[in-house]
Amino acid sequence: MCNISDIKHNNFTEFNDAEVQVAASLFWVDGCLCVLFALLTHFNYTRVTVLNYSVCTPATSNMQWIWFFIFTALSSIMSGLNLWLNRELNKLYRYPVITGWFANLFSILSLVFAVKYQWKCREEAYNDMTTTSVEETTPILFQQNGMNVFLRPSKADVFFVGLFLLSAGFFIAAWIEPIEDKNLFYWIAHSFMWLLQLVIFLMILIIHCTMTRDGPSVFIKCVLMAGVIFNSLSDIPANVWLNCILNRNKDAKGPCYDGFVGLILLSHVAFFFVMKTEFRRLRDVAIWHVADRIDNLETNQSKLQKR
Repeated sequence: MCNISDIKHNNFTEFNDAEVQVAASLFWVDGCLCVLFALLTHFNYTRVTVLNYSVCTPATSNMQWIWFFIFTALSSIMSGLNLWLNRELNKLYRYPVITGWFANLFSILSLVFAVKYQWKCREEAYNDMTTTSVEETTPILFQQNGMNVFLRPSKADVFFVGLFLLSAGFFIAAWIEPIEDKNLFYWIAHSFMWLLQLVIFLMILIIHCTMTRDGPSVFIKCVLMAGVIFNSLSDIPANVWLNCILNRNKDAKGPCYDGFVGLILLSHVAFFFVMKTEFRRLRDVAIWHVADRIDNLETNQSKLQKR
């Protein structure tokens, strides 16, 4: 029997101590890994260096992935803390639940922009670097493309942010005391979250079906798709896992839940692998393009000085 009468409250009291420790440890390991991935991405996989110039090109920018790893780390740490507190103290603490949920919502929005950037901007930037002559390029060397969504939002960006705000608003309403039917608001909040996840799936399918000679390999596309599928497991409330999906076999409930958490962790490793592989694929072209632009700038400066 599927019982979702109190969907916001996750009950882990049926887990034994070993199962709780494994699940909480997996969440915390995932959080630490995501912090490490964010740092590695920021320092090693965002800019290219040419002749003492540190340049963030449109083809190699990974700011969206950095935000994704940061918010995912916070979400995983809060999920592990909530699980441990619920099992050890048999008491619901709102702050880990609310903080973890909002962090997960921010991570989904960041993943939307990361996948959209891979689909729309990265390959366009690659084509520009390989087809545009040096004389047609602008002399701007540093471009921080992670802020483009805020400075020059498209209609799709506004739609994504709108879904995010609706989901956040209904989730807040689900925790306001005077409201009677809180579960309804909670489900509406999750519905908007799942719409964001559906947008990610659609963009992944477009990327997977788009065949380009110099684009990402089929293997990378498959890894990215697998990562999105496994990561979407984190968008299903733990109460649904425990009381609906895994309710038939109570003995296997703990190990299966640990397995799902492990798949979520592997999805984040897959995302980092895809991001790093794509950066290395485009790095050499970006370096040659930046070198040409620097040479063009220095030539123009020399001509101006002679005048």
